[in-house]
Amino acid sequence: RTGLPCTILFVDVCGSTQLYETLGNARAQAIIAKTLAILSQAASRHLGTIIKTIGDEVMCTFTTARDAAHAALDMQRSIKHAVAHEDMGIKSLAVRVGFHSGPVISHAADVFGDTVNVAAR
Repeated sequence: RTGLPCTILFVDVCGSTQLYETLGNARAQAIIAKTLAILSQAASRHLGTIIKTIGDEVMCTFTTARDAAHAALDMQRSIKHAVAHEDMGIKSLAVRVGFHSGPVISHAADVFGDTVNVAAR
């Protein structure tokens, strides 16, 4: 389907390459997996849909920019809380967020178009 209005949200884990270099593959992958789960839960709480994960990055869709913005804040707070209160074995972890609203092309459980490209920047 073409021209569907949508808000696309990309979330990328900062410094994941350094995690793998300093902690090793197994520990770093466990931290990334936990982080992706936290991001997915936050997206769901704000009516978002996970379209895909790409390594340490998540791409979500939302009906409104407001929901995407609330999800982004929730994601950052949830990551900070997890690092502070769970045994993740690291002192800090940050995520970068970008989102954009506009028409998208929806095909085979994925979305495409300029809106997606702008959000990914």
